Amino acid sequence: MKTFYVIEKVRGIADVSPSEDHDYFIINRINVPSLYRGQGYGRQLLAQILADADAEHATLWLMPLGTTDPTGLTPWQLIAWYSRHGFILLESGCMVRIPKKEEDK
Repeated sequence: MKTFYVIEKVRGIADVSPSEDHDYFIINRINVPSLYRGQGYGRQLLAQILADADAEHATLWLMPLGTTDPTGLTPWQLIAWYSRHGFILLESGCMVRIPKKEEDK
Protein backbone atom coordinates (compact mmCIF):
# COMPACT_ATOMS: atom_id res chain seq x y z
CA MET A 1 0.00 0.00 0.00
CA LYS A 2 1.28 3.47 -0.83
CA THR A 3 2.11 5.78 2.04
CA PHE A 4 1.63 9.06 0.18
CA TYR A 5 -1.23 10.20 -2.06
CA VAL A 6 -1.38 13.42 -4.08
CA ILE A 7 -3.86 15.24 -6.27
CA GLU A 8 -1.47 17.27 -8.41
CA LYS A 9 -3.95 19.85 -9.67
CA VAL A 10 -4.59 21.28 -6.22
CA ARG A 11 -1.74 19.72 -4.31
CA GLY A 12 -4.04 17.90 -1.97
CA ILE A 13 -2.16 15.31 0.06
CA ALA A 14 -2.77 12.32 2.27
CA ASP A 15 -0.31 10.16 4.11
CA VAL A 16 -0.68 6.70 5.53
CA SER A 17 1.76 4.69 7.61
CA PRO A 18 1.93 0.98 8.43
CA SER A 19 1.63 -0.15 12.03
CA GLU A 20 4.79 -1.52 13.62
CA ASP A 21 3.79 -5.09 12.80
CA HIS A 22 2.24 -4.10 9.43
CA ASP A 23 -1.11 -5.61 10.48
CA TYR A 24 -2.93 -2.38 9.61
CA PHE A 25 -2.35 1.10 8.22
CA ILE A 26 -2.94 4.45 9.91
CA ILE A 27 -4.30 7.45 8.04
CA ASN A 28 -2.23 10.31 9.43
CA ARG A 29 -3.78 13.13 7.42
CA ILE A 30 -5.81 14.13 4.44
CA ASN A 31 -5.32 17.79 3.57
CA VAL A 32 -6.53 19.97 0.73
CA PRO A 33 -5.58 23.68 0.51
CA SER A 34 -8.36 25.91 1.83
CA LEU A 35 -9.05 27.41 -1.62
CA TYR A 36 -10.06 23.95 -2.90
CA ARG A 37 -11.95 22.54 0.08
CA GLY A 38 -15.55 21.48 -0.28
CA GLN A 39 -15.04 20.40 -3.89
CA GLY A 40 -14.57 16.67 -3.32
CA TYR A 41 -10.78 16.52 -3.44
CA GLY A 42 -10.50 15.09 0.08
CA ARG A 43 -13.04 12.46 -0.90
CA GLN A 44 -10.93 11.63 -3.98
CA LEU A 45 -7.84 11.15 -1.83
CA LEU A 46 -9.75 8.95 0.60
CA ALA A 47 -11.20 6.95 -2.32
CA GLN A 48 -7.66 6.21 -3.54
CA ILE A 49 -6.64 5.05 -0.05
CA LEU A 50 -9.76 2.87 0.31
CA ALA A 51 -9.26 1.29 -3.12
CA ASP A 52 -5.67 0.38 -2.25
CA ALA A 53 -6.69 -0.93 1.17
CA ASP A 54 -9.40 -3.10 -0.35
CA ALA A 55 -7.08 -4.40 -3.08
CA GLU A 56 -4.44 -5.32 -0.49
CA HIS A 57 -6.92 -6.48 2.18
CA ALA A 58 -5.56 -3.84 4.57
CA THR A 59 -7.40 -2.61 7.63
CA LEU A 60 -7.29 1.17 8.16
CA TRP A 61 -7.23 3.08 11.45
CA LEU A 62 -7.39 6.76 12.33
CA MET A 63 -7.84 8.98 15.38
CA PRO A 64 -10.43 11.74 14.82
CA LEU A 65 -10.86 12.70 18.49
CA GLY A 66 -8.40 14.92 20.27
CA THR A 67 -6.74 16.03 17.05
CA THR A 68 -6.41 19.48 15.58
CA ASP A 69 -7.90 19.51 12.11
CA PRO A 70 -6.53 22.15 9.74
CA THR A 71 -9.85 22.29 7.86
CA GLY A 72 -11.68 23.65 10.88
CA LEU A 73 -13.93 20.58 11.14
CA THR A 74 -14.82 19.43 14.62
CA PRO A 75 -13.91 15.89 15.64
CA TRP A 76 -17.62 14.97 15.39
CA GLN A 77 -17.80 16.30 11.83
CA LEU A 78 -14.72 14.22 10.99
CA ILE A 79 -16.34 11.16 12.55
CA ALA A 80 -19.47 11.71 10.43
CA TRP A 81 -17.36 12.13 7.26
CA TYR A 82 -15.29 8.99 7.85
CA SER A 83 -18.41 7.05 8.90
CA ARG A 84 -19.96 7.77 5.50
CA HIS A 85 -16.93 6.01 4.01
CA GLY A 86 -17.24 2.83 6.05
CA PHE A 87 -15.25 3.64 9.20
CA ILE A 88 -16.61 2.61 12.59
CA LEU A 89 -15.99 4.58 15.78
CA LEU A 90 -14.68 2.40 18.60
CA GLU A 91 -15.02 3.09 22.33
CA SER A 92 -11.32 3.97 22.41
CA GLY A 93 -12.02 6.97 20.15
CA CYS A 94 -10.23 5.38 17.19
CA MET A 95 -11.99 4.64 13.94
CA VAL A 96 -11.42 1.47 11.94
CA ARG A 97 -12.35 0.27 8.47
CA ILE A 98 -12.14 -3.38 7.52
CA PRO A 99 -11.33 -3.91 3.82
CA LYS A 100 -14.27 -4.71 1.58
CA LYS A 101 -14.30 -7.93 -0.36
CA GLU A 102 -14.90 -7.74 -4.11
CA GLU A 103 -18.43 -9.14 -3.71
CA ASP A 104 -19.26 -6.46 -1.06
CA LYS A 105 -18.51 -3.52 -3.37
